[in-house]
Amino acid sequence: MTAILVLLPIVMAGALFLLRRWRTVSALLATAFSLALGLILLLVPAGEPLRLFGLEIVLSGETTLLGRTLVLNPATQAAGALLFLSGAVFFFLDWQLEREGLLVPIGLGLLGLLVGVLLVRPLIYAALLLELVAALTVFPIHADPRSPVRAGLRYLTFFTLALPGLMVSHSLLDLYAMAPDQTQFLYVATALIAFSFALLLGVVPFHLWVPAVGRDGSPVAVAFLFSATGGVVWFLLLDYLRAYPWLSGYTEWSTAVSALGMATAVIGGLLATARQEPGRLMGYMVMVDTGLMLVALAQAGRVGVELGVAMILARPWGLALMAAGVAGLRSRGSELGRDLTGAGLAAPWTTLALAVGGLSLLGFPATAGFAPRWGLFRLLAHSDPVMALLLLLAVGGALIGLLRQLNQFLQTSPRPLERLDGETPAEETPLPAEGFVLAVTILVLAVGVFGLGLFPQLLSDAAAGAGAYFALSP
Repeated sequence: MTAILVLLPIVMAGALFLLRRWRTVSALLATAFSLALGLILLLVPAGEPLRLFGLEIVLSGETTLLGRTLVLNPATQAAGALLFLSGAVFFFLDWQLEREGLLVPIGLGLLGLLVGVLLVRPLIYAALLLELVAALTVFPIHADPRSPVRAGLRYLTFFTLALPGLMVSHSLLDLYAMAPDQTQFLYVATALIAFSFALLLGVVPFHLWVPAVGRDGSPVAVAFLFSATGGVVWFLLLDYLRAYPWLSGYTEWSTAVSALGMATAVIGGLLATARQEPGRLMGYMVMVDTGLMLVALAQAGRVGVELGVAMILARPWGLALMAAGVAGLRSRGSELGRDLTGAGLAAPWTTLALAVGGLSLLGFPATAGFAPRWGLFRLLAHSDPVMALLLLLAVGGALIGLLRQLNQFLQTSPRPLERLDGETPAEETPLPAEGFVLAVTILVLAVGVFGLGLFPQLLSDAAAGAGAYFALSP
């Protein structure tokens, strides 16, 4: 069954690619398939048999595929469930919001590869699969031929630059195993692994691809990237720290990770205050979120890991809603020759999605993202109150950017854009009404965001299980 988690989504993606012209059929099939796999991983314990269509399937702990070992443990099973369940949400939103989207036929294949990243051993093969994921992700990001492709190329460039460091570090660690007295191998490997993950996570000063992808890419595909690929990179980092405990054993480890996390969050929050494009704002909010997770990771062992994992589990909820808002408002502006000023008055549901999703991504009280951030700020208030204050200001900066965005959308009726000859249309085309299915979807996601905010133990229990497995110290 473990190998099926990788192969079956890839095979299904190939079939859906042939059906891509029938968007409703392909989208609903992808949503149902991803939802079914997510529920199986969430509800069926490893080692227990599952009867499906007369077949008995067992989620085994270890198996082989093409000569490589796949290992399923409680942490990777929870991460896989998160991938497939969030994938189902993004596939459904893509059907509703993206007319030329490629996320549905390609996304299932990406989920299969991302599950392979979580399961495959040794970890060097996970890095190779991750590079393949990055190359394929460019297609759904830039499915609209009118959008510039520079953001996708920048994203692929940064991920490609991260690959050599992970591969060379693997060779250096093999050399160190044969010659333990040659500690320079260990030092260089540590530097290369840190450099590679800084590129993959978009840590300052390697953050340029994050807001660029949010600005130029398809919003739903970008949210899928930040949630699915970003979450897998985070779990891969934890795998490296668990496999090579000396990485976090250096005395400078906590200081360096905290400094990088704080810089990423503060710069993201500062830049968010001055931006008016909603996709770019989403990218800066992800930077703030990534910075907070790195600061959490640098804290004491298991507690820091649990807080970071809880933030990853809460991230898809906020990003899915925010992507729905960005995509809906963008389409209403670009298709009708208008700017986005006042577009929210005629699109209340997509505006609600942008507001609730942004607040959840920032950890506003009573939303899904609040509990882990509150835990981090409480932890920092005792150990480093200055850092807690700076991170709080970074979140406040991103909140100012979100409020400025909402203020623009809710000001007055949309203004027609001037044509190249300087004239404006005599009559405005009326804005189309929002679809009933989209409105219900946004309402359900918003209720889920507030439900997880009011009952945070649903996420904290899963995060505690992952923290127990990945704990860096007792």
